[in-house]
Amino acid sequence: MLKARLAGAAALAPTGRWHRFLHLLPPLRSAACICLIAFVSVFFVRHFRPQQTVAAIPDRNLTPGATRPVSLGDVCSMAHEEVVSDVPAFLRQQVFREYGIVNPRPGDYEIDYLIAPGLGGAEDIHNLWPEPATSSAWNAHVKDALEERLHQLVCAGKLDLPTAQRAIASDWIMAYKTYLGTEAVLTVP
Repeated sequence: MLKARLAGAAALAPTGRWHRFLHLLPPLRSAACICLIAFVSVFFVRHFRPQQTVAAIPDRNLTPGATRPVSLGDVCSMAHEEVVSDVPAFLRQQVFREYGIVNPRPGDYEIDYLIAPGLGGAEDIHNLWPEPATSSAWNAHVKDALEERLHQLVCAGKLDLPTAQRAIASDWIMAYKTYLGTEAVLTVP
């Protein structure tokens, strides 16, 4: 009786190429769904994840500051602005990656030296950070005024270079308030 039933079931089962194709559809459909979910996930993570907000003070773990060996003569032989050069593109991208910033909008950030080259700061990943350019009262333009003031004080012999470097590296906003003598941001041109 079992043989008769098996023979009857086999006679009713479809045969041929279409049957083999239809038999493969469920696994193919599952694989296609998994691939689609993976693609959509990667797309959304790369393009729509919230970017890390960078504060006016850099992350000390990423940007503790770095100096190069310089003498007072080296620092004071040129105007502060003449020492600063553009950060190379590869280094700029590395800084953005470290701070979790994907596709930054032009003008939102300035890749800045925490310790300015005019104060002996090094062109080093540990001395660079994406400083807000306009989105905060304490922005890149305000920090530039502090750098110029510290440079003037160091070259006038009113402040030693290591103290200026430590002040700007530890908390540049506090250094601004101390060395420019104000709690508020002065008008920046």
